[in-house]
Amino acid sequence: MFAFLSRVVRGTARTAPRHPRDSIVLGAPERLVLPPSLSTSRDDRAVATIRTSTDQGDPVRELASDPGVDAIHLASTRQHLAREVRVAAEAGKHVLLDLSTAPTPTDLDDMVGSCKRAGVQLLAAHAHSYDALYLQTKTALETNTFGHVRLLQGLSYSEDAPTSATSGRLDQLHVQADVVRFLTGSPVARVRLVGLKAHGASPARYVALFWLQSGALASMTYGGAEGFDSDEWIGATTRQGMPSGPLNEMLVLPRKHTHSGPLVVSCDNADLRPMPDGIAVYENRRMRTLPIAIQSRSSVEGMLWELRRWLSDATPPRFDGAWARDTQCVCAALRQSRDADADVWLADGRFAQTRSPFPPFLPPT
Repeated sequence: MFAFLSRVVRGTARTAPRHPRDSIVLGAPERLVLPPSLSTSRDDRAVATIRTSTDQGDPVRELASDPGVDAIHLASTRQHLAREVRVAAEAGKHVLLDLSTAPTPTDLDDMVGSCKRAGVQLLAAHAHSYDALYLQTKTALETNTFGHVRLLQGLSYSEDAPTSATSGRLDQLHVQADVVRFLTGSPVARVRLVGLKAHGASPARYVALFWLQSGALASMTYGGAEGFDSDEWIGATTRQGMPSGPLNEMLVLPRKHTHSGPLVVSCDNADLRPMPDGIAVYENRRMRTLPIAIQSRSSVEGMLWELRRWLSDATPPRFDGAWARDTQCVCAALRQSRDADADVWLADGRFAQTRSPFPPFLPPT
């Protein structure tokens, strides 16, 4: 699946790094109205439309040659993703990449290089990249006196969409690695992945350990989605922010913020527990709740928002191609750890130095 974005002039044009026009619009025929925050005025909403296509012919090259298209949105399930990103970049189009299934670090390296050489942006995000819950937790860590993050523990006995025993788990690992990197704000120095083999219909389960250069430690567990549902431990709310109860309750109770499972962030002076309706802060033997002041966005909306900010004032996107590549390097190291049944070091945290084939990680000398 892909979508394309074109922009229209609305009002006075402003200075931007590449395109001087304001409103961002996605192609037809299915329509989705974006939040008012993406519009250029109170009375003017940016209307997004999504267009799907088969792989017959070369639709990406066709869109790349269209002067009315400024950016192309691609899903990472596409067969020739790296080539399509290169085609779009060489035509001067920005690329929005949906990490529905994660590309390899080598592929992402190629995509980042293509976009950098062409001077266009590559934004990449998975389903939970723009969860307001974690964005607000990050803001709280940066603006309060909680101290440094020392320990991060999370688990998932659930999936966004429960699937068969042979799928879904790599996406969970990618999301968990991304959360660890984002909330600790530190490069990963060493990892260990201990996995259990699948038995019958039960999916493979794992515990992933992360040692951060800051000295922090993180532990993330995936326990499957066939039995216990960890949504019970995070406000009885599904990962999509819906009440995890009978259908009649779901139709009545309000929707809350999306999440990727229970999580506790331990700092020098407090423990933070992100919840779908606020961030619980435990300090001085008391608990208080920080409200979530920003709204959740889907990955497409989030990338549109960051692209618009970059176009208007050159604000670098938070989740760009380099960020996605670095997370995938961590995931590759975790899989190597599982296969070798050993700790794996990431060389000085310099994830950008990847080659093909992906190099083994070795202890620092």
